[in-house]
Amino acid sequence: MSQLERELGVEILTRTARGVDLTPVGRALSGHANGIASRLSAAAEEVMAARHREARHLRIAAFPSAGKALVLPALSRLAATRPELTVSLIVAEPDEARGMLRSDAADMAVVFSYRREQEPSAFDRHVLLIEPVHAVLPVSHPLAADPRLDLAALRDERWIAGCERCREYLLTVCATAGFAPDIRHSLDDFVLVQHLVADGLGVALLPSLAFATFRHPGIAVRPLPGLGSREIACLLPHDARTVPSIAVALDALAAAAGAARPGEAWPDALPQPA
Repeated sequence: MSQLERELGVEILTRTARGVDLTPVGRALSGHANGIASRLSAAAEEVMAARHREARHLRIAAFPSAGKALVLPALSRLAATRPELTVSLIVAEPDEARGMLRSDAADMAVVFSYRREQEPSAFDRHVLLIEPVHAVLPVSHPLAADPRLDLAALRDERWIAGCERCREYLLTVCATAGFAPDIRHSLDDFVLVQHLVADGLGVALLPSLAFATFRHPGIAVRPLPGLGSREIACLLPHDARTVPSIAVALDALAAAAGAARPGEAWPDALPQPA
């Protein structure tokens, strides 16, 4: 740091009684740290690959349903096309995944949000999938096949909420529809949610990816006005896409997202009202 200060002709660190702190110039330089580290990592990886035919070990942090529906197919694709690349999946909810990326405990983070979030400048955001959210009812429910169903019609139901972000989303859309949901169960396992709904223990709102790997035959999945969508994105440290192994892993995730992209066949088909 002393050499850099001499070359630039400015102070980067200031000495205090408790040690050292960054000057305004030092804080400005620190914003480039991740980009510099990514470029150095890319260069080192290219050299290693050329000399030893090796690649780095990637760590992908992802929330559970993305781990099943997106990361698992991506890992299978990478195993077939890039067998020299090793990848580990770490299950983590979005806030935890961001923290792991920030602390270098993960190289990539697959996260979701119900509204666009402002990411720290140290992260690059690559959108993988935008999926609609649906209401989930037991097939035996009197409203399950009603083509005029809206969210307000479910105000007197018992509800099943998900993780903290999903619960916040549920409360928000229900408030917009004019009621507060009677939440009886809270869990983030989409398979168990479907079982609870099928057994008549509540209704829920679930994104389409929840049905990508499992669809309980006892549930009705209905699109409703005003439910919106959920965005799934991959976060990377700034400039990390220049690292060859990260670039190929991101491409594999994008391919998996393309294959899992929800279409008109996800919700139950119903006759249109006359």
